[in-house]
Amino acid sequence: VSYLIIDKNNYTNQFTPSSTQIENYYNNNKNLFLNQEKRDFIQFNFKNLEDASKFKSNITSYKKEEIIEFANDNNIVFNEFSKLSKNEVLEDLSKVIFNIQKDQVSDVVETPLAKHIVVVNNVYPEIQRTLSQSKDEIKNTLLKVELDNFMVDLKNKLSQQILDGLSLNEIAIDNNLNIEKIKNAELQNIKAENDLIKNQVIKKAFASNQDFVSDVVDVDDNRFIIINVDGIENEKPYKLNEVFKIVSNDWINTLK
Repeated sequence: VSYLIIDKNNYTNQFTPSSTQIENYYNNNKNLFLNQEKRDFIQFNFKNLEDASKFKSNITSYKKEEIIEFANDNNIVFNEFSKLSKNEVLEDLSKVIFNIQKDQVSDVVETPLAKHIVVVNNVYPEIQRTLSQSKDEIKNTLLKVELDNFMVDLKNKLSQQILDGLSLNEIAIDNNLNIEKIKNAELQNIKAENDLIKNQVIKKAFASNQDFVSDVVDVDDNRFIIINVDGIENEKPYKLNEVFKIVSNDWINTLK
């Protein structure tokens, strides 16, 4: 069996972006590298407006620790949240949470779920990440886009060449690929090979005709193969003397 392996990782160096490309991307997309303001807060939840307003009145002069103690003593349900941005909070709550100061107690906020009172514990200001801090992320993003596009185009090109009747050798030469070979492949030994590629090649080969270039076959997210069966040796029974020799050797081994 002859086959081609097309591995995305083999083209990484070809599409790795230059320092100039990375810098240009950063300058043109600075908003993508802006860490939004985030906040820690405690959200107290109530079934009705009366209970929420009463709670607000009772804690007016309390510090945060005293508010939590009061809530626990009175079985008031609350949740603590850490480092959430505006987009990660319900809009009705977000408008309030991100417009009050640290340690400030909000007015009652009404949402479709309940009535709420919020206390902001901490504020993490918006930060613009530097080029140095963003370099690896940009590199990986650009590389992934270029590689993915290249692999899609290459797969389409190879599929068309197969349809056009090109031989495996012609496809390999045109696309600068190396032909690999497996000699005397046997289907029953497929699981014995600790090699995903070889297993896939053998499995596909035994479902193909001789001198027939296969379709592109995906092995995983990064690799695909094309195979050609060069020759087929039909199965045949062992001769009697060969069977006798095998059985004799097995029997002798059991006696040791």
